[in-house]
Amino acid sequence: MKKQIRQEHKTLAAIFLIVAATAVLLLLIPRTENFGAISSHEVDEYLYKKLDEYVRPYEEDPSLANIFTTAITNPDELSVADRQTYLALERKLFSGWEVAWSYKNDGYFRGDRYDEWDSWYIAEVSRRPAFVWTENREHFSYSEAFVQHVDESTKEQPFE
Repeated sequence: MKKQIRQEHKTLAAIFLIVAATAVLLLLIPRTENFGAISSHEVDEYLYKKLDEYVRPYEEDPSLANIFTTAITNPDELSVADRQTYLALERKLFSGWEVAWSYKNDGYFRGDRYDEWDSWYIAEVSRRPAFVWTENREHFSYSEAFVQHVDESTKEQPFE
């Protein structure tokens, strides 16, 4: 009789372990699918890093700062070389915006945080001469959907 009770306890323990292991696996499977996925906070931090990479050249090089000032105040006074330099530097701005847009669309960036960044990018791009977007749009490989987003976002905004 004692052997039979022990055997029943062992069987119940084995069943319990199988059920518990199955439950753990079922809980972990969705997490392993997203293992390594970036969080909204990490996207936010990455965007600040991209923004710093965008601003740094202007802060560190007075000639680039002068090009930026001329582009904002009197864009027609830019030489061809300065205009190309300015356009290249401004690509970093659009690159950051596209990162934010892509991560939001992929579900990694919270809507409220994205909305703040998106509004900021729209305001910043609107402060620049229109050629900054139109020429970068034509000569750089942004996704069609992102191009459409920027076009729609800036068409209502008056370019300087």
